[in-house]
Amino acid sequence: MYQNHAKAIKGLGIAIIVLAALTIAGCLLGLAFTVFSGSMAATFVPYSYNDASIAADMHEAGLSDDEAIALFTMVFGMIGAGLVWAALCSVFVLVAGIKALGAANDPAKLKGAMAWNIVGAVASFLGLGLVTTVLCIIVAVFANKDKAALEAGYFYAQPPAQPQPQPPYCPYQ
Repeated sequence: MYQNHAKAIKGLGIAIIVLAALTIAGCLLGLAFTVFSGSMAATFVPYSYNDASIAADMHEAGLSDDEAIALFTMVFGMIGAGLVWAALCSVFVLVAGIKALGAANDPAKLKGAMAWNIVGAVASFLGLGLVTTVLCIIVAVFANKDKAALEAGYFYAQPPAQPQPQPPYCPYQ
């Protein structure tokens, strides 16, 4: 028996869109915070020699002011690069969710939704979004099943025919 997955694809598409949008917003906020805190840390390093414990740690490690600033810049730059990478990967996931939402009502778009959700799953995995990776895989599997059912002759886009009401008649006269 064929099972219609249109509602599941629609719901999962909405969940993917929401999670991808939240990820992009979180990455942009994190990037702004990283830039701000990185600039604050770079201005703090030359004054840290006034604190005996920080100065002792820096001298023990053999770091000068310029080397410490370069270290802070490198660390905050790597954090910022990771946030930019996660935001870029989430853009592909967002497109996959939009394609899934569009394919829920139009069976002709199932092949595109399946392909985009495979791309979204790979991008989400590379961006370390494990929940959206699983959601994109589920949508791709459901879209593939519905595409196969459509090719086999099942048409789920149309509701089943309802019996038409008949006018009353008198069987005997």
